[in-house]
Amino acid sequence: MILLDRQLPNLVPEIVIDNNQVDNKVDIWSAGEILFQLLTHELPFKAQTFEELQLKISQKQLNRPSTIKDNLLWDLLTKLLEFDPNVKISASEALMHPYFTGQQADDEITKCVERLAQTAQAAKQAGDSNITFIKSNFS
Repeated sequence: MILLDRQLPNLVPEIVIDNNQVDNKVDIWSAGEILFQLLTHELPFKAQTFEELQLKISQKQLNRPSTIKDNLLWDLLTKLLEFDPNVKISASEALMHPYFTGQQADDEITKCVERLAQTAQAAKQAGDSNITFIKSNFS
């Protein structure tokens, strides 16, 4: 167990609050927590003791950091970090979330693919024999 800045790592609400039987929804919480940390460089709930963590999670309030501007991203995070396991989204629902499937995601992926294709095309023209194309027309 790695402690960040002398803080307790977060645990799923099912363990911290209820000590209930856990299922695969705890992995959804963990994915949300990891995504939150990657985006903000901090834990969703900062606590130095288990009791403090218990109190913060029992309040069932996730505060939106000012660094998260994208509303679709925040919606996804709140669904991953849902306190009620009966309401928390499944892995397949998370992958179908508009953050991943909406027009904005499609536009960003298309731009990324176009940049990769252009870079590969330039490398091939420069003589890189490791570059192969399956389909080079993305329009």
